[in-house]
Amino acid sequence: MATTKKYFGNKTLRLQDCKKQGLCVPPFVAIPSTLSGRLFKDAKFRTETAEKILQEIPNCHYAVRSSALLEDSPNHSFAGQFETKINVSPQHLSQAIYEVLSQASEYLKGDLGSFS
Repeated sequence: MATTKKYFGNKTLRLQDCKKQGLCVPPFVAIPSTLSGRLFKDAKFRTETAEKILQEIPNCHYAVRSSALLEDSPNHSFAGQFETKINVSPQHLSQAIYEVLSQASEYLKGDLGSFS
């Protein structure tokens, strides 16, 4: 898990734990922090990623939210600092990803490396 923690925030890791324990967790896709910057800057890559998500989890509506590496630390919790998009239609998934990353980029002053 130590390697995984380098790329995913605590929300993602806890969801994975719950799933492994057999708890009912809605399907989700976690995008590693190493791809956040590319997703933000590269519209084609963002569209391709959204299309892959739609293929993997065909649904009517989606939620797009962060699981930033810096949201939880041993001494602080910053959960809820980043934008969350809910009830996102398939045709707006790529745009919602961009909007969440855009707000995070502004908050983090362009350093999306600590964002997932």
